[in-house]
Amino acid sequence: MSTADCSVMARQTLLIDDDTEFRASLAGALTALGHAVTEVGTAKEADLAFMQQKLDLVVVDGLLPDATGIDWIARRRRVGDDTRIAFVSAYWRDPGSHERLREELGVSLIVHKPVKVTVLATELDALFGTALQLSERALDVLSSLRTQYGTKLPGRLANAEKLLLDARERGTREALDAAISISHRLRGTAGSYGFTGVSSAFGRIEESLRNVSSAGEWPLPDGPTVALWNDVDQALAEARQGVVTVPRRLDMGALAGSPPGRVLVVDDDPDFLRLVGTIASRSAIDVIPATTIDEALAIAKVLPIDGAIVDVDLAGQPSFILVRQLRFLPRREQLPVAFVSADSSLPTRVAAAHAGAIRFLSKPVELDSVIDLAGELVSLSRRNRSRVLVVDDDEDFVDHVVGLLGAASIDAKGVGDADAALDAMDTFRPDLVLADIFLPSISGLDLCSTIRLTPRWDEVPIVLATGRGDRETLVSAFAAGCDDYLTKPVLPEELLTRVRVRLDRAHLMRRASEIDPTTGLLVRRAFARQLNAAIQEARRHGRPITLALIDLDRFKQVNDEHGHIAGDRVLEGIGALMRRSFRVYDIMGRWGGEELIVVLPGESTKVGAGVVERLLAEVRELPFEGERGTFQVSFTAGIASYPDDGDTLETLVSVADERLYSGKKSGRNRVIHADSPSDGS
Repeated sequence: MSTADCSVMARQTLLIDDDTEFRASLAGALTALGHAVTEVGTAKEADLAFMQQKLDLVVVDGLLPDATGIDWIARRRRVGDDTRIAFVSAYWRDPGSHERLREELGVSLIVHKPVKVTVLATELDALFGTALQLSERALDVLSSLRTQYGTKLPGRLANAEKLLLDARERGTREALDAAISISHRLRGTAGSYGFTGVSSAFGRIEESLRNVSSAGEWPLPDGPTVALWNDVDQALAEARQGVVTVPRRLDMGALAGSPPGRVLVVDDDPDFLRLVGTIASRSAIDVIPATTIDEALAIAKVLPIDGAIVDVDLAGQPSFILVRQLRFLPRREQLPVAFVSADSSLPTRVAAAHAGAIRFLSKPVELDSVIDLAGELVSLSRRNRSRVLVVDDDEDFVDHVVGLLGAASIDAKGVGDADAALDAMDTFRPDLVLADIFLPSISGLDLCSTIRLTPRWDEVPIVLATGRGDRETLVSAFAAGCDDYLTKPVLPEELLTRVRVRLDRAHLMRRASEIDPTTGLLVRRAFARQLNAAIQEARRHGRPITLALIDLDRFKQVNDEHGHIAGDRVLEGIGALMRRSFRVYDIMGRWGGEELIVVLPGESTKVGAGVVERLLAEVRELPFEGERGTFQVSFTAGIASYPDDGDTLETLVSVADERLYSGKKSGRNRVIHADSPSDGS
């Protein structure tokens, strides 16, 4: 690609901020992500920049030397400019300003300083991602949650007024703390659901009561008492009005989610296609029909699919080749596939297993069986969905966040206190924790510190939510070990953006530590962990496991004759072939050097050995390029099975290694198992 091509593709981004150090840091981070950045320090310079170039993104600070950021944005919108804008500021944290920026001025992202520049750059770049619209079901879920909250809000307000009256009349510290707690909840949750008037009013009440609490004098003398409760009464009047005000419209179109499950069904039987065509009416799964191999491949190239159900016999031709072709498409390496057939003979079933099928159904098939199968395919395809643990004692806020994340295809679980959160760390195993700073018993700050002190959790991202965005609170949050923070009320778009950025970064870091960069298979430590889990699962359900230890034949000779780069190409090629050949829940790893390993849960020795022999036949056909031209390789494999050969990782690998050694002695290029004539174990 030429330099001219690169410049055309670069995102033209304007940074408006008079803080030159912050501006330079952010410009560097955005440039690394492919943005062409122009920097200015004033509103006047920004207007000039608009005259000189077409811009894709503007990042504007809230307070400029010659204008406020909000006024500058409003001026741009009045002249019809619709450029994507991000607002970055240490001020304007109130719900009213957020509402104006979002609803009236069309700001795409609101971020409060201080902020990590690398994270902000990632969030800004994510604004250009191709977002899928949320499904109708997801929109209904969120709309229903907001309606339910609106129905309960008058009762919440009445309870708050009761607690505030109790604090006024009883004058005890306990009553004051209860009033602060209910005000904090309404401040955050009402605003998150779009009731900004209620949120703003209780934000003022909370701040007033916290200032009194921190001063240490309670109850107050008569003069300050009158002023305090006058302010509270005025805020309550505004809150009552806010309850009957139509809540802010959620900009759900901007939220990226996943479509319903989508399964490709390949069959030339019109009766079967009519049967599966009714699945969508019974589940949240779309069925895409195809009648030929070519048609199926054309669909899979342009549509994201979660799995495929394929008839073994298409127009008289076996369709096993289709599965391999599907898995050679980009991002389809481990597409879960099932076969259906009127021929349920053992050879056909074995061939389906060798092709990497997760299930085989015999025709005629009941609709419920096909629905269950489609659901299993979608579940397997999305088994790596991210998990978020939401920790907040406000059930309304938890429902809102769990519903919002679920609508965006992120699994979420809510708990009400730190003790329950610590239990869920092991049982739910979250990829991210979102916790309120103010929790009963143990604070969110202490929860954060506890998680960071536990080795198995120390890399889990933590985002703390708070209604107080003051510097002292934020410093305390980062000192406790949090990665990011959200200011309540939480705007849905901002919450999703921040959560997704953190999840993506955590996924990349985890992948870097668990995946061997040469083969694309699990490293030894990660493989061992998954194998131990598979053994426990097999023990619970009484199912077999087949393990194959694979060693490339004469690999040192390959490196010596064709070069180490060629040796790496061999490992890359075989790793890619394995990822396409085995099922989505088979476990594959690089055991060390030129040794690879694969585990087939639920398969007998005979079927497992047949699958590995098929892999060997395909490896023999792979051409590789080296310093002396094209060459081919083979491997030798030893097979061990649970429970016949052992019930631990160590014993299974030891038995497989013995059989592998036996295969090497008897001539290499073979698969040795318990029933092999040359098995010397």
